[in-house]
Amino acid sequence: MFAISMAACGGGTTGSSPDARVVSNPDANLTPDAAPPADAASQTLGTIHATWTLQDWNDNTGQPIAAACPSGADTVIVYALAAGQTDPANAFTDLFTCADGSGTTFGLPPGTYTVWTEVVNHANTLLYAQSGSVQATVVANQNTNVAFTYQVNRGYVHASWSLISAQNQAITCAQRPAIAGVAFDETGTGASLVGDIFTCSDLQGTTYPLPLDTYTLSVQAIDNGNPPNGIGAAATVPNVKVTFGNELTEAGAVVLDVDAP
Repeated sequence: MFAISMAACGGGTTGSSPDARVVSNPDANLTPDAAPPADAASQTLGTIHATWTLQDWNDNTGQPIAAACPSGADTVIVYALAAGQTDPANAFTDLFTCADGSGTTFGLPPGTYTVWTEVVNHANTLLYAQSGSVQATVVANQNTNVAFTYQVNRGYVHASWSLISAQNQAITCAQRPAIAGVAFDETGTGASLVGDIFTCSDLQGTTYPLPLDTYTLSVQAIDNGNPPNGIGAAATVPNVKVTFGNELTEAGAVVLDVDAP
């Protein structure tokens, strides 16, 4: 797996309890401080100091809250993939105790790296959460700091939309002034309903953090009523899975017939 840089918008309520995804092909061999390349001994090396701040989500306040490492998730892997490399399997990896909250890698050859972290169990067979990625420049004889803050028990769903008229013609949000927004309703397997509302003209949205679950996503244009009323038919996307912390699940593109009864 590769890391995904992202930011969320929207709103959420309650859902199911956290879980972890089975990793069938672990990205890292869990042995301490894998050796740098053979020619690194002749180079002057630098290091990366990574910190990780794990979060959960308060549905009542709509704000992140501090979270501990999940039960069974005792390890954080720090990955550093050198510029020009595209296969995460080629990344340098270093292992740290999750509860420590930070760690400094072994020496790395100077250069630019894509850096990310994963929260896993000791055997690296369960992925609990994955951070976004950042670019870091390693300088000889220096320590480069990187920091990650991310949801450890929740993930996100992203979807995009377009509008059509009763004549099956593409239209813009501005052509239907009654549309005040587009609503996402995510119904989990436990029948928990989570809602988000977005600006219609954005044509895409990412939810607030959602509990790990399998959802049916409903997307519909709405008016400015209190509560809002649907405009036209809703589009649904079944089997939308959020399986590990900070995952960004792509639900795809939907077409909204805003003139449908």
